[in-house]
Formats: sequence, structure tokens, C-alpha cells
Amino acid sequence: MEEKKKYLLKGDISGIQEFIFNIPSDGAARVLKARSFFIQAITHLCIKRIELSFKSEQIDIISDSGGAFYIRYDIPFNDLEKIEIQINSDLLNTGLYVTLVEVSTSQNWENVYQEVEFQSELKKQRKYNQNRSAFSPQEKVPAISLDIWKQFAKNLSECNAKFNILEEKQDAFLTSNSISLFGLTLILDKEKGQPSTSFNRLPVWDLNNPYFIKSKDDEIVQQWEAELTLYKESYDSVIADGKLIDFDHLALQARLRTGTNKIGVVKMDVDNMGNFFTSVKDVQSFKSNSEKVRYFFSTKLEEIWQYQSFENKHYFKDNILLVYAGGDDCFMVGAWDAVLYFLKAIQSNFTSYVQNNFLSLQHQLTMSAGLIIVNPEYPVIRMGELAEDTLKSVKSKGKNGISLFGEIFSWGEYKYILAISNALKTLVSEKGESKALVQKIRLSAKGYNNLLNNVKRTHMLPMEKVWNLSWFILRGVKEENKVYVDQKIISKYHEALTQALSTKKYSSALVYPFSARLAEFYNR
Repeated sequence: MEEKKKYLLKGDISGIQEFIFNIPSDGAARVLKARSFFIQAITHLCIKRIELSFKSEQIDIISDSGGAFYIRYDIPFNDLEKIEIQINSDLLNTGLYVTLVEVSTSQNWENVYQEVEFQSELKKQRKYNQNRSAFSPQEKVPAISLDIWKQFAKNLSECNAKFNILEEKQDAFLTSNSISLFGLTLILDKEKGQPSTSFNRLPVWDLNNPYFIKSKDDEIVQQWEAELTLYKESYDSVIADGKLIDFDHLALQARLRTGTNKIGVVKMDVDNMGNFFTSVKDVQSFKSNSEKVRYFFSTKLEEIWQYQSFENKHYFKDNILLVYAGGDDCFMVGAWDAVLYFLKAIQSNFTSYVQNNFLSLQHQLTMSAGLIIVNPEYPVIRMGELAEDTLKSVKSKGKNGISLFGEIFSWGEYKYILAISNALKTLVSEKGESKALVQKIRLSAKGYNNLLNNVKRTHMLPMEKVWNLSWFILRGVKEENKVYVDQKIISKYHEALTQALSTKKYSSALVYPFSARLAEFYNR
């Protein structure tokens, strides 16, 4: 049986959001990915620096989730303050800051975990307290050019984030294939390197993408180029085999499918992680369960992104950039219609994954997401801030849901919205129905809400009024489409009302106007 180690160290990086997203919109997809990996690199380099400080002493890395890590060892870390000062001196001009906290593991696990989290948060409030030189005049360091960040992202994508760490530091802080910090250098390695904790592929033009253009004489090429000149002209707008797909083309792919030239931006993470990790029995359980959560946000998420499609022919990997995915959260930017279905796939897979892997634990894990839909040229820093704010709004009102157009829905309601909006899209664009049907669905919220209030008040479902609502929707629909409307749309009202009556779970009436709003995005 393994001897219990006596100390637990937590390393935590702050300032991540502003560092990653405070960039120009030009070539943003690549720069976002490069800066996201830079955060991972800091974690890897910090851990390596700590390992070297212990020399022959064995340490146990129990969790490494990108922005934070936990390490156990047997003797006090005498160089802790020295290492922390060195790390933060190297990061001084980035706006990033690393806190290192050590606590004894002599108490039970719940107390140990709570203590290390408390001390870590407390130390963040005393930023630079141990490094007074941070408050002295600093020599201005030239900013890393966007071209270097873009080249790094290209190499990162090609080697799929394999890397080696050398016990030496190069002069350059960042090159096209290396990051040099803390007396160490991380070099991207296509052949022999160790894999990152999360995958780093980017959407790339290839022959299997239905929007990839080979011939410059192609009529669609001229259409794309004309569209692009409406709002942006740059080298980044060129379509070429192997070239990375940026925000403008992600939005344009959505426009060719739906008529709406927008991107979806999402921040998504696991709820109740603090409660979850204090509920485990010991540090070994913490380690194994951390690995399980991280496995989902790396391996499982990559499988969904790489191999699954929406609308039967469009792959998520061609339409979505995962800015980061690891630990217990992810951030993505993509064609707005692809993002809608990617979120549904992630949540469904996560629910199944939790049921298969965490049933024995007291606190069950759920997931929340904040989604905004914006123009592709929208300021990147604002994208990050708004997505973060929308996620916080979900967390503050019950969790286990999604914010869409500023309103919070359960995942069940979100699936209703997708189903109804997709049916409306098919009816209008393929089956010849008038857009008046979309307006009827918007107006139906009042009738549904009256029925829902009746169920709450009387615990009965007045069937006559249910049929009246159904007739209101069907009236004027083409005869050949009535069965489709009944099966794909009206049945959702019946399911929601039946659920309200039998389980007292009440779906919001806003499902219907929001379904109509999405349908309008699909049919512009």
C-alpha cells in the first residue's frame, strides 16, 4: 500500500481570460489557440521546474488541468517562495500570475482540499506581495508579434501539441515552435514529443469539407470572395488546402446554409466541482476522478468534434474552433448553427459519461453553458467577457442549463428549441410553408402558458384547450404538411404539458418564441 504523502501543493494561474482574448480580430482563431496552449505550457513548465527542485525526491502529480495543478510530496518545499518569484518575474509582462500554496495532508481529505483552495484564493488577493520588484519601473519588453503567434499555432496544429521540455532556456520568449520560461524551453515535436493534456487541432480546409474550393474559376469562389469584401479583405480570407479556417469563413459557411452570417461563442463547464471533490474519500479518489473528468474534456470531446456531424453532412471539425478544452471546461467559437448542435452532443455525451463513471459518488455532476451569437468581426475580448457573463448567469440561477439570447433554459428545454426550430426551418425552406407559421409558433407561447398555469392550479389538463392550441397552429398549414407539423412541433407541446402534469417539471413558455427566433436565423 502506498505511503501517504505529507504535503499537497496547488499551483493556479490567474489572468487567463484577458491574456487569451485581448487580441485583434484579424487571424483571431490561430492566436486564440496559440495563447490557449501557452497557458498549458506554463503549467507543464511549472511542474517541471518543481520536479527539478526536488531532485531525487519523488513527487506525485495528482491533477493537471491546464490552469491549475496539484502535486503531493513527502518533505516541505523549501524553495517554494523562490520558485514562485522566479516564475512570476518571467511572466511579469504577460499579465499572468501563478500562485503556489502548500498545505499539510495530516487532516481528512475534505479539510485538506478546502484549506488548499482557501489559501490559494487568499494568495491571489496578495498578488506580487513576495515580488516587490513588480512595483518598480520595468524595462519595456517588445510585444510578441501576431505573426509569431500565428506561426506557433500553425506548428501546434500540425504536431497535434506533442512537445518536449529542455532543461535550458532560449533567449526568445516565444518562437514559431518554442516557449521559453523559468529556465526551461518547451519545443513542439511532430515525432517524439509527449502529448498535451488536451488536443490542439484547428479547423482546416480539406477536400472533405463541402465548402472547400479547388478551382479559381469556380462560380462559388467568386461568390465567397464577393461576400468577404463586404466586411473584410486580408490574406487570412484565402481558401487553400491545409489553410486554417478563421472566423470570417466559419460565419460564411453558416450563411451559405442558413442565410445568417454569424458565429456562436460558448463558455461551458461542469457544475459543483468543489462539492464533488470534497465528497471523495481521499486524495487517490480525487486523482482518479480528476482524470476521469479531464478524459471527457480531452479525449471524448475530441472524438465528438472530429467524427460527428450535423445535418448528416457537415462535420463539427470543419465548423468549430475549440479554443481550449481540458480540466472541467471548454471554450469554443464556430459557425452559429454548428455550435447549437455541438452543445447538444456534448451535453448528451457528458450525461451518459457521468452515469457510467460517477454513480457511486454523492454529488452528481451536471454541465452549464453560456452561448452568444455575434458577427464574426465582433471584438474578441468582448466575446470572452460576454460568454463568461452568460455562463455566470446560468450558475447563479440553478445551474445545469444554458443561456441562449440572454434567457436561461434547462437542457430539456434547449432540446425542444432545437427540435422545433429545425422543423420550422424544414417546413419553410423545403416544404413550401409560409413564414406565417413561424409567427404562429411565436404567438403560441401565450396559449401554452395558460395551459401550464391551469395544470399548476388544478393539477388537471383541459384537453379542449389543448386541441384549441393545436388547431391554432395547424390552421392554414398545407394539407400535405399537417402530419409533419403534428409529429415534429405539436407533439412537443403535448410532451411538455404531460411532463408538467405527471412530474411537476414545467417547461418555460419562452421555448416557443425562442424557437421561432432561431427559425428566422435559419431562413434569412
